[in-house]
Amino acid sequence: MLEKLIDLILSPFIYLPIIYVVVGMISYRLIKGLIKGLFTKKHLNRIRDRKRCNTIMQVLIDTVKVIIVVLVVLAILSVYGVDVSSILAGLGIVSLVLGLASQDLIKDFISGTSIILEDYFSVGDIIEVNGFKGEVVHIGVKTTKIKKWDGPVMMISNRNITTVINHSTENTTAVVDVEIAYEEGVEKAIKVLEKTFDNIKENEFVVGDITVLGVEELKDSSVAIRITAVCSPQKHFIVQRLMRQEFKKALNKAGIKIPYPQIEVHNGK
Repeated sequence: MLEKLIDLILSPFIYLPIIYVVVGMISYRLIKGLIKGLFTKKHLNRIRDRKRCNTIMQVLIDTVKVIIVVLVVLAILSVYGVDVSSILAGLGIVSLVLGLASQDLIKDFISGTSIILEDYFSVGDIIEVNGFKGEVVHIGVKTTKIKKWDGPVMMISNRNITTVINHSTENTTAVVDVEIAYEEGVEKAIKVLEKTFDNIKENEFVVGDITVLGVEELKDSSVAIRITAVCSPQKHFIVQRLMRQEFKKALNKAGIKIPYPQIEVHNGK
C-alpha cells in the first residue's frame, strides 16, 4: 500500500503539473518584479509620467499573467497525453472565426491601446466621458472603469470613448469671493486677507501664487473681493475651503464686518 502511494506521488502525472504551476508562479513574480523595476525609475518625478507608467505597467502585468496561465495549462495537458499542437492549430482557426465575429472586441483593443500609447488619460486622472465625471480606477484593453466621487462606478467599452475631458492634465484655480460691509475699508480688508497667504501656501495642493484680483462686485449690502490661488489639478475645492476658513478667522480678528441677511421687526402700537 505504501509503495503504491509512493509510486503515485512520484508519478509524472502528479509531480509534473505541480512543478509547472510552481514554475509559472515563480516566473510571473520574477517578470512582474522586472516590469515594476523598469517603470519605477527615479527620474520619473512628474505626476503625469508616473500615472502613465503605472497604467502601462499594469496592462503589461495583466498580459504576462494571461500568457503564463495559458502556457502552464498547455504544459499540464501535454503531461496527460493531450496533443497540444492540434489544440494550438484549433485555437488559431477558432481565433480567426471569433475575430471575424467579434469586431467590437478588436475595436476595444485598438482603442484601449491608443488610449495608453497616446496618453489620453491614465489611472488616477479625473475625466468626464458622456456626462459622467470621475476618477479612472482601471484601464484595460477592453474596458475602462471610472469611479464617481460619491461611489458609483461606470464601466465603459474603450470603443465608446470618443470624446474625453481630462481634468488632471493642468493645474486648476481656486476662486473665493470675500464679502465685506460697505462701511469697511477695502484697502484694509485686502491687507488683512494678504496676511493669511503664508498659512494657505503651506498646504501641499497650493502650487502657485495667491492673488487678490480686487473688487469683483458691488452687491446690495456688501463689497465682494476676489482672491485666486493656483492649485494642483482638481484640488481647488480643498484649497477654497481652506481659504474661506483662514479669511473668516482673519476678518473676525481684525474686527471687519462680514454682512449677512437681517430682518428688522417693528411692533406696532
